[in-house]
Amino acid sequence: MKARVWVAVAAAALCVSLAAADEPWMSKTAKNWTKEDTEKILNDSPWGRRIGTAVEYTTEKDKSTGGKKTVSDTDRGEQRDTDFALVLWWSAHTTRRAFLRMFELGGNSVSEEQAQKFAENAMPQYVVSVLGGGKMVDVSAKLSVDDLKKAAWLESPRIKKHIDPVDVVVIKDASGKAERINFIFARETDGQPTVTSEDKKITFKWRLPKTPAETVEKAKQFQVQFLPSKMTAGGAADF
Repeated sequence: MKARVWVAVAAAALCVSLAAADEPWMSKTAKNWTKEDTEKILNDSPWGRRIGTAVEYTTEKDKSTGGKKTVSDTDRGEQRDTDFALVLWWSAHTTRRAFLRMFELGGNSVSEEQAQKFAENAMPQYVVSVLGGGKMVDVSAKLSVDDLKKAAWLESPRIKKHIDPVDVVVIKDASGKAERINFIFARETDGQPTVTSEDKKITFKWRLPKTPAETVEKAKQFQVQFLPSKMTAGGAADF
């Protein structure tokens, strides 16, 4: 009986090991990442998550006729988010390498100097970015910096208090439209490291006003869990 138990445990451990090895950030260099690899890193990895606000269901008939009818979730059809954002641990090299690789896969060229500055240079503070082309970013970007500081924070089981951002920066595109909000956190909190490789999770919480008139305190709260203990690349911690 004991032999069977040990065989089962060993098999389970092997499966976990093989699954980890298949992750693009573990098995490949950034130059060999495919489009699917970059999407995995940015949408569903220890460094990035995709979150949506509401869900719309459209039937095959609706799509074929170009209709926008919303149907109940009990009907057969396609489910899609009506608005979404990517929440990324931007200060990590892996995240920025994925962005750079996606840019290159789109047919763009980047010099070694530009690549080094964008993806390889260490950031002095931790940065969590919220990106999106819809209202999730657009409305929040209209808030003042002071309100944005109150709208987001980190929670750590190790540090039993809100870890507030020391600064917030709204990044805009060439047309002036907000494309991402950077929430900046100090590397030390109350004399101890804000994040360590021993931390199994760090939760980023963010209040999202529906309109510029809605107060941060009454806005809906979203949360994304990051996994510092799994945020490793090239054998080193990467956050």
